[in-house]
Amino acid sequence: MKTSSHKSVFNLKEAAAYLGISVPTLVRLLGSGAIPYRRVGQRWLIARSALDDWLNKKN
Repeated sequence: MKTSSHKSVFNLKEAAAYLGISVPTLVRLLGSGAIPYRRVGQRWLIARSALDDWLNKKN
């Protein structure tokens, strides 16, 4: 199993932990379009590259 530091796609909890924010805050960011994501059924999938891009734009 891959560790979260090597994954290319995260679920909500993993993405929030990666960014160091809460899940509700992440959901707000996703809903606003600040971070792109995909919905597959009930799952929210967020690419690591999208998270890295968002982090780089914030700085």
